[in-house]
Amino acid sequence: MSKTVCGISFDGSCAIVVTLNGTKGDHSIARSFTKINIKDHNNQAEIHSFKQAILNHFDNESVSVVGIKGRATKGQYSGGPISFKLEGVIQTIDIRVVIVHPATIKAALKKCPVDITPKNLFKYQHEAYKVAYYLLED
Repeated sequence: MSKTVCGISFDGSCAIVVTLNGTKGDHSIARSFTKINIKDHNNQAEIHSFKQAILNHFDNESVSVVGIKGRATKGQYSGGPISFKLEGVIQTIDIRVVIVHPATIKAALKKCPVDITPKNLFKYQHEAYKVAYYLLED
């Protein structure tokens, strides 16, 4: 069954978004939205603007589930505080949101590999694509 899913990864104060429609075997990429930056995470108006932009994208693309690439909460490779703040904002939206551990994505891609290079994605979109691809049905 075909569905629309959204994968999100974070790079500092930037949410990188890839939306896929279809199945693992046959899917297309929505080009309407690729990333959104927050310049001042302490500015309430910017946070509201971020939430509205994400919400509009979910509505426009009829997204049924959102996957967020999980990040470590402590240690050398931990995610930054702004990315966790933006993740929390996304989780407040009335849509199913799942946090997907990178090891889970890696294992899923071993079972059902996909070649990202011919998809015409920018390199910064690869991780968000993998999250969205993981959410697609076989």
